[in-house]
Amino acid sequence: MENESNNASPVTEEERAAAVAMYTTLCAALDDDGLQYIKDPENYSVRLKLQGECLPVGLAITVEPGRYIVSFISGLPFRVAAERRREAAVAVSIVNNLLTLGSFDYDFRDGSIMFRMTLNYSDSLISRDALSYTTFLTCKTVDMFNGHLMMYTGGAMSLDDFRAAAERAVGKRK
Repeated sequence: MENESNNASPVTEEERAAAVAMYTTLCAALDDDGLQYIKDPENYSVRLKLQGECLPVGLAITVEPGRYIVSFISGLPFRVAAERRREAAVAVSIVNNLLTLGSFDYDFRDGSIMFRMTLNYSDSLISRDALSYTTFLTCKTVDMFNGHLMMYTGGAMSLDDFRAAAERAVGKRK
């Protein structure tokens, strides 16, 4: 099934052509970086997995034709236990307040956390370098916080220690 975006109206040929061009540029950027990934051209998406310092970082990148955006989404490889879900909400809020680009989303119902960043390509072309950098930045951001989020939400770190570690990760505290 083709990615027809979240819009109510069907994707136009112009939107589809722009998405194909963006998807081609995305794949070329990943190839230039020597990354191994799985293509899903029908849905204008790719999936890749990299090993971070502490945990693996999975990334799905999708070109959304009707919305003219490229979404970078990385789900963290753990779920927060039901009894620690309020703490996870606090932790995600702390991290999001430190970020300049992108944000972590938290689903209180199932304890899942993911990072999301988007680029808009409406009336423009995004270069290979910009796609490469956004891929790197997404993975780097997830890698900076996923271990600390796992430790804090698992009860292995205090809130004060978590906050200090998060601030150190972005250089706001020594």
